[in-house]
Amino acid sequence: MKLKETARRPGINRLPSNLTPRQRALVAATGNDARRGFWAVELLERRDAVARWRGQPGCTIHEVIQRINGLPA
Repeated sequence: MKLKETARRPGINRLPSNLTPRQRALVAATGNDARRGFWAVELLERRDAVARWRGQPGCTIHEVIQRINGLPA
């Protein structure tokens, strides 16, 4: 998912439809803030990619939500 896509299509209901169930749960947990939903998906994808590269299990939804809540407004 690219930033350009979400900038063109704002709103949590307009995020890409190809999200996994785990990503959908994460976006739903962040509320109706499209910016937080976008970052939730980005963080989950990046952390999971790094974990797979290292041969470790992926991050939990709770970890990503904590990171998102720490982002500046």
